[in-house]
Amino acid sequence: MHRFFVIIFFAVAVVFPLSLSAGNQPSDTNVYGWAWVGEDSGAGNPVFGWMSANCYNRWNAAFATHCPPNYGLKVNTDGSIQGFLWSGYTSNSGIGWIDFAPSGPYPTYPQHSARFFFEDTPADPNDPYDDVENPGNPDAAGYEAGQVAGWVRIVSLQQYGEGLGKDDWGWVQLRGSWAKEDGEYTQGTWIDFDTGQIYGWAWSGGFNGTPLESQGIGWIQLRNFTGGAQPFAPVFQAPFIEALQGNIYGQESVGIDEANNNRQSFAPPENNFNATYLIQSGGVIQHFVSEERGKSINILEPFTMTLDETLSLPQAGNRYQNTLSRLDLPGIRTPVEQVGGKKKNKYGHEIVESSETLTSRIFSNQTVLGGKIYVITPNNPQKELTVDRTFAIKNGAGVNSGAGLIIVDGDLKITKDVLYTGSPAANALGHIASLAWIVLGDITIQGGDAATAVTDLDGAYIALGRTDGQKGIIITGKSNEQLRVSGLLMAKAFQFQRTYIGGADKFENPKSSEQVTYDGRLHVNVPPGLEDFSAAFPIQRATLPK
Repeated sequence: MHRFFVIIFFAVAVVFPLSLSAGNQPSDTNVYGWAWVGEDSGAGNPVFGWMSANCYNRWNAAFATHCPPNYGLKVNTDGSIQGFLWSGYTSNSGIGWIDFAPSGPYPTYPQHSARFFFEDTPADPNDPYDDVENPGNPDAAGYEAGQVAGWVRIVSLQQYGEGLGKDDWGWVQLRGSWAKEDGEYTQGTWIDFDTGQIYGWAWSGGFNGTPLESQGIGWIQLRNFTGGAQPFAPVFQAPFIEALQGNIYGQESVGIDEANNNRQSFAPPENNFNATYLIQSGGVIQHFVSEERGKSINILEPFTMTLDETLSLPQAGNRYQNTLSRLDLPGIRTPVEQVGGKKKNKYGHEIVESSETLTSRIFSNQTVLGGKIYVITPNNPQKELTVDRTFAIKNGAGVNSGAGLIIVDGDLKITKDVLYTGSPAANALGHIASLAWIVLGDITIQGGDAATAVTDLDGAYIALGRTDGQKGIIITGKSNEQLRVSGLLMAKAFQFQRTYIGGADKFENPKSSEQVTYDGRLHVNVPPGLEDFSAAFPIQRATLPK
């Protein structure tokens, strides 16, 4: 059991700066909670006490703001960490700012500032984050998924030391070969993939074998306390995806990327879920949870099932069929006759063919899909169709169906929202707007800031990839804006790149980064050609099946 201690080393007054470095301060934070410097058991008088990870934090059990100054920590998608902890109630108490992205050079290995590792990282002499020149140090073995390593710095000590002609004061090491206890190394700092909690120990002091009392403050603890006024461990609020009123299926693993050195995702925040009903996979399910599973056993636990390998995405290699459904793509997209100037496939569906590269050249501002199949083979070198303006889809009326299927023989790039308008009022089920895309390539959704990011997509988006088996990826685009899909997403692989976690109350009321709500239109008004294929989609029933 660690015994918390603090080394006292200066007797003169130190003024802690209240200004923040704009270069290090993140624009958006995703860590809240507290760290502690003091006596572990509560015995004795704490010397520095609590350190806050965010100016908007849990104070005595309730979230409240103590901003400005605006400060906090942010774990970026590449694992780098920015921002500041704050210790003290006034400018002459506590230890002030602790910078998580200080500039080097650093006292010893590793030669980088604070960094979180989403995946196992083996030792590599060409990897700047490993130091294989020091075989006795634990960093030589690489990093494990979940570890936090590197250096942070106490700004007040750094500046005080510089005033004395010293340039090595104030360093805090998050992982290292320091402080053996009972013959074993302490475990450093970690982030738990199941809870997001940041826990463990960091060391502030000398790094040359013997603690140098003029360089640090000793141990810093990051974990819950059983007593005290603020028993809230620092927590990383990670982005998470959400399938409302639906399921998540994966032919391979879910929640861990085995092809990318076992890079891991985080479980959703407490009382949030990744899927409403079911998460099913042919591989490992890790850190993904479904609401029904959580309710049934009263804990957050992934629902792992064995998935028959034949339950795969329809593609050219299996003649566009699996154990649940069949997609006759050649029959759907190929005209076999012309009736009244209109091309028809063997099922009698009207086919509209185009080689345009922009949807604005094919569809009007507000479009009734009319029960047609649109086959688009872009004639640009990229073989890419771009949704270049808001794609507004109207309900049908009279004899015109509101359903439609768009087949893209290439990639689909979505730079504007795709929306059902809800007008005119649907007087029959066949009038309800219902759009499906089948893309023989990748689907890329534009990210960016609030002015450029696509935020709302209605319809079913199915990325089958090319006939040679390549591609078939849905990429949601890097953005701090939420992506909301009303319909479904189906692809060979996904790249979920959104980092949104909510608005001003994101820690109290976290939101998903990508939210997919299954709306059932594919069963109410099936797009032409998908009558058999829709059997593989979730079915919503108002009564028990007989």
